[in-house]
Amino acid sequence: MLQHFYIANKFACHFSNAYKANNEQQAEALRKEYVKRRVNYCGMHVVDKQHIHIELVSNVILRLHRGKAADVTGLTSEHLIYSHPSIAVVLSKLFQLVMLYGHVPSGFRHSYIVPVPKIKDCRTKSIACNDFRCIAISPILFQVFEHCILDRFHTWFSSCDTQFGFKKGSGCRNAINFTPFAKLLTI
Repeated sequence: MLQHFYIANKFACHFSNAYKANNEQQAEALRKEYVKRRVNYCGMHVVDKQHIHIELVSNVILRLHRGKAADVTGLTSEHLIYSHPSIAVVLSKLFQLVMLYGHVPSGFRHSYIVPVPKIKDCRTKSIACNDFRCIAISPILFQVFEHCILDRFHTWFSSCDTQFGFKKGSGCRNAINFTPFAKLLTI
């Protein structure tokens, strides 16, 4: 039992460093700048095609992956998939209120971290914390909300042309072939 406690603490210390700012002063300055700008922010008018309707919530629920880990409250995607269809009505109302008031429920913030081994051969090699990557298990209701937001506002989300990972239709192949000086090379 003591060994499990030791291992859990070792992982907690290792992964907590992933959530620390590289520069605490810069992080605090950015947070203050955000808070200062947020005071006067009134948002933009959400048009009808951007509203989170019952049909969207229902479709997002049906597309959820089955067999995934339960969230911190014990809910899984199966709870929503096999629930009464009225759940889409309730969730669409909740999501509309979140959008209207600009306040996300605090329960959406609670997740837990699961360490997943990165190495393929853990039998012959002793493993360390660096041999794991962490996955955050977010609340299933937040995941539904997030998919609804992505569906409605995907045109607003963009990234730099030199971003290749975590981007639909992009990956290592694109990064290898990317040449920022392509015009100079053809001259």
